[in-house]
Amino acid sequence: MPFFIRTEKREYRWLLLTGIACSSLWLGVISLQEGRNTYNLSVQEVIIGIALSVGCALFSIFSNILSKKLSEDECRPESIMAHRFYLTVLVTLLFSFQLQDMQSDMQNLFPGVLLLAVLGLIIPLWCLQYGIKSLAPSRVMVLISVSPVFTFGFQIFDPRLSPTASSFVAILLICFFSLAAEVWRIQHTGRVNDGYHRVSEDRNG
Repeated sequence: MPFFIRTEKREYRWLLLTGIACSSLWLGVISLQEGRNTYNLSVQEVIIGIALSVGCALFSIFSNILSKKLSEDECRPESIMAHRFYLTVLVTLLFSFQLQDMQSDMQNLFPGVLLLAVLGLIIPLWCLQYGIKSLAPSRVMVLISVSPVFTFGFQIFDPRLSPTASSFVAILLICFFSLAAEVWRIQHTGRVNDGYHRVSEDRNG
């Protein structure tokens, strides 16, 4: 089997990528079943949710690649994070002021919104920008793939959600194959880009 034969490098890599794809498809099927049976959502609603999630992942990849290029052009992570929010802030303000309910409840919602903005947006993106500066975009996305495990753990404490063991297994498989693919790449290339000076470190001595 290619899994046990070191010389079959290409087949080994494709095996890991196939594992990621199959685990992702399985998680999509689980989401479709849970959406219909547990949350009483229509098939169309669940499919739209899955499609938008995939779209979000694709745009995140493009964003990481562009952020890496800007970082290599000596653009500071703080500057990248500041500039990328101009349009976001404008669109959000226009959308918020059009909602009458949000205007009337803004005083009650503001503390929670502020906490969410700091803990859920500013700090994570600040950490992400420095991570992109230090690592290759592909490696950043691989490490981010571990985040669903923590998300699943937080869902256990939310009474509105009903996480299942099958979805947890699918998430673990995705994380395993993603990390295994990155470890395999490092072992067979023997080089790690430090991300700052475009200097490769030969790990094989």
